[in-house]
Amino acid sequence: MKTTINGSYPKISDREPNLRQAIHRFERKEIEQEELNKVRQETIRRVIREQEDIGLDLIGDGLIVFEDLFSPFAEAWQGIRRGGLERFFDNNTYYRHPVIEGKIVFSPSQYGQDLKFAKSVANKPLKAILPGPFTFAKLSESKFYSSEEELLTDLSAALIQEAKEISDYVEVIQFDEPSLVLFPEKIELVKKDFQKIKQELNKKIILSLYFSPLKNFLSSLSDFPIDGLVLDAITNNNLETIFQFLSQNSYNKELTLGCVDARNTKLESKEELKKILTKIKTLLPEENIFISPNCSLEFLPHSAALVKIKNMVEVVKQC
Repeated sequence: MKTTINGSYPKISDREPNLRQAIHRFERKEIEQEELNKVRQETIRRVIREQEDIGLDLIGDGLIVFEDLFSPFAEAWQGIRRGGLERFFDNNTYYRHPVIEGKIVFSPSQYGQDLKFAKSVANKPLKAILPGPFTFAKLSESKFYSSEEELLTDLSAALIQEAKEISDYVEVIQFDEPSLVLFPEKIELVKKDFQKIKQELNKKIILSLYFSPLKNFLSSLSDFPIDGLVLDAITNNNLETIFQFLSQNSYNKELTLGCVDARNTKLESKEELKKILTKIKTLLPEENIFISPNCSLEFLPHSAALVKIKNMVEVVKQC
């Protein structure tokens, strides 16, 4: 078994450098772009170092310089602009919903440069995080496309190009699709888009689902065109649903089990985690198993996030 994170890293920290302060100073024209870029890189360096020091096996830049999951792409691609603030699902965090006013045309975002730098300072393999096309569509306001299918087609095409820009710097590309679980009737439509994604990218592709119950949904993913799943094992009895799915299906892909609660500061019991890991090892080969938080760590204070992932790594090593 190996360990990883599952999305964004806590953006507020008392550790230097202070990226938010630097962004505010840049917006007030108190510093130049070059100085802001240095702060961005030093923040990524800190995040990489923290993950490696804790002992995670598959690390990431933690989207630490993203304002939200969609912002770099809404800023870079033609046909999209950033709109007003909206609540991100049922969390006390917000994102600027993308407003689609024309045909989506890809233009490289800053993410490629961020990951290029991350790779230059990392000693362990990297994972990239991209929004899935369906969640991107559902959390956007479309003023241009006449059908959801047309919107998904163009979003998928732009995301494929974005993935190609970052492909050389990472071993895994994770697509976050939390909206998909809420619309099970759309699974076949989304599956077509991931068939294109998988065909176009010569890289391990994994699908991350979180925030929602998985009951009566997981069986639909058995033939999804991906290399692995990242599943929230915290929400509404999802752990038992996952165990049942694995027991009843011949699942032979990679599975990242999100069994550390990234929306609650309460530390997991090591004994309870050991029970979960002992069980999952009877259902899958150990080389196919990753253990992670159930969603992004950005919902936790930085200090609490570090304690939780350190505790997770210690338990995995003991198992």
